[in-house]
Amino acid sequence: MTKSKRLLVFITSFSVGIAISDLFLIPWIVTYCLIITTILLYTFYRFQKYIRILCVILIGITVGFIRMGVIHEKEDRVAFIGNYLSNTHEILGEIIKEPDLRDTHQKLTIGNIMIENINISGRVLILDNLETEFMYKDKIEVACNLEKPEPYESFRYDKYLERFKIYAICPFPKNIKKTESKSLGKSVLSVKKNFIQNINDTLPEPHASLAIGILLGERRGISEKLELTFRSVGITHILALSGFNISIIIAALLFIGRGVGIPRTFMFWGILLCLIVFVFITGASPSITRAAVMGVVVLLAYEIGRNTHSENILLLAAFFMVMVSPRILLWDIGFQLSFMATLGLLVYMPLIFRFSFFIPNKLFARETFSATISAIIFTLPLSMYYFGGVSLTALPINILIIPLIPFAMLFSFIAGVFGSIGVITYIFSVPAWLIISAVIAIARFGELIPQGYLSFETFSLLGSILLYGIIFSSIKILKKKKYDTIRVK
Repeated sequence: MTKSKRLLVFITSFSVGIAISDLFLIPWIVTYCLIITTILLYTFYRFQKYIRILCVILIGITVGFIRMGVIHEKEDRVAFIGNYLSNTHEILGEIIKEPDLRDTHQKLTIGNIMIENINISGRVLILDNLETEFMYKDKIEVACNLEKPEPYESFRYDKYLERFKIYAICPFPKNIKKTESKSLGKSVLSVKKNFIQNINDTLPEPHASLAIGILLGERRGISEKLELTFRSVGITHILALSGFNISIIIAALLFIGRGVGIPRTFMFWGILLCLIVFVFITGASPSITRAAVMGVVVLLAYEIGRNTHSENILLLAAFFMVMVSPRILLWDIGFQLSFMATLGLLVYMPLIFRFSFFIPNKLFARETFSATISAIIFTLPLSMYYFGGVSLTALPINILIIPLIPFAMLFSFIAGVFGSIGVITYIFSVPAWLIISAVIAIARFGELIPQGYLSFETFSLLGSILLYGIIFSSIKILKKKKYDTIRVK
């Protein structure tokens, strides 16, 4: 077995171990037995090929069990927030994440908690009205009747919050005392706040809210009608700052750069620097950072070449992200979509590009088509499972819109950085307005197409797995096919 295949087997087994241990409480005795079994098998039968493969599988599962076991150990401690539910407690804590502002309320993630002078592990989500303005790193004191998050319908809200280490909610407490503090993280988020304000000052609505959504993944200013339009034509991914979005944008920039003759190394370091600056200015939240990591994977694949198994870089990136935050594996839809979209760009896009010779290679149409269809195909089974439907207009609408998004982001980003500095505002805000207007117009046109969205009452997990089986089988089939290269002038 090659090193590449061993890595794939190990990370797949590790993911299985994480998933099993997340769904079921695995006793430590089972983990110890796996360790002993692996040692014995390797000691006495390591020269047998299939035993070596089995050892890699057992090691991966064991590492997954150990990682989740550490989390379960923390949750079982007496000084754990989950052990203080269904009672009112005086809580001292700190806002450890930028407040999530909604139309009617705000959500505050509280960490570094103390109850009765005891340090408590775990976090609390406070729901509060919009009367008081809170900031990242503010110290708070509040009397909370702690409640356990409950699933509703088919959505495991409790598991969704657990990936953020939130195990209790405090809905609308009567009085929250706050003390402001200073920190580097607070300074970073103040930059983000000024950035958003500059966009609001330089662009009208709905363009400003859409630009903020594209750049930062924040949807609170976008009207429900426009969001439904985007959903019906399959382009809501542009409003979620995920690896899906970042990867496609980077792929488009790489194609454009190559087309105009920019040196490969210059493109790599230039886009990497832009990513770092972008993460800093937009607040460096975990979701933005993960999206940037997926983007870096695409960049590395471009720089080192696809013959070096660039998908292994993606696997390692995903492995370390899951190791840091294991619950994103099962309960973070954004992470799953980002991973599959990026994987599609790495392994499926070259095949689609080779067989799409009938598309004229002008204005990067062939590259855009290949990148878009690869990402859509690889995220389709997950989208059908989670959202219960599929947009039949997604492919043509995405092909029209995706090339516009890098320019919308670029001009909106510069407008947000420079604010209302005289003529600079018009130089960059006018193109941003024009491009975003085109995106909205295309989406609304796509919505007018009859029967453009196919919905399902239920689409099972097994159905998604079977679809992925067909997709991965098609990779082997396409690699075996040999077509003559046709150059379209």
